[in-house]
Amino acid sequence: MLRDCPHHDFIEFAPAGNTGDGLSAAHTAGVAIEGGTRTGGFWAPVSRSPLRGAELAGHFHDRQQPGFLAVARDGRRFANEAASNHDFAQAIVRAAGPGEEPVRTWCVTAAASGA
Repeated sequence: MLRDCPHHDFIEFAPAGNTGDGLSAAHTAGVAIEGGTRTGGFWAPVSRSPLRGAELAGHFHDRQQPGFLAVARDGRRFANEAASNHDFAQAIVRAAGPGEEPVRTWCVTAAASGA
């Protein structure tokens, strides 16, 4: 999936010194690692607000509440807001299409939702 998104700016949350030593030690000890995962990472929807500089804000609990819609720049929904964080973040990437610029998304809420 990542190779289809050359223009996306992906943010790595793992510490720079994290080189997989724990996984290597487990493998050396004979621990079996189950294959067949959909992707090799944890995907999470986050925002970078220009009003708050480079600080990131995660959307982990707001999206699933009533009165909340996530739309792309054309004003259309592109995913089920109640999907898991992993699936929702992947839907943001898929909405752009191969080789396209990143999809800008907006979180739209009803005033009564309290979000």
